[in-house]
Amino acid sequence: MFVLWWTTAAHEPNEPVWIGFASAYLVTLGFSLWYPILAEALTGQTVGKWMFGLQVVTEKGARIGIGPSIVRQLLVFFQVIFVDALFAIFTERRQRAFEMLSKTRVVDVRADEQAAPIMATAVV
Repeated sequence: MFVLWWTTAAHEPNEPVWIGFASAYLVTLGFSLWYPILAEALTGQTVGKWMFGLQVVTEKGARIGIGPSIVRQLLVFFQVIFVDALFAIFTERRQRAFEMLSKTRVVDVRADEQAAPIMATAVV
């Protein structure tokens, strides 16, 4: 983004280069921090979860809100991604630590969609 701006935009020759670096950094940081929180709070899915047919829901199966979505992303803020992932290995329901704190889980949406037609044909 910075290189594109620097090579195409009209700017003064003595304009500090750090302006471009700082703006690119702030845009990237803002997107990487807020995108997963907002995407999971609004739709229950990020683009990656959507591609793999996964969705974040509460432990009761309802859509999550902004609060649980923020708690799920705290692992990035605290830089404990590795420790958080270890919880998935040793817990009964294969949940991460911050999933347990936020009382959420990730479910396979495609399995539900595929099961519905099978049940409908079995009833007929």
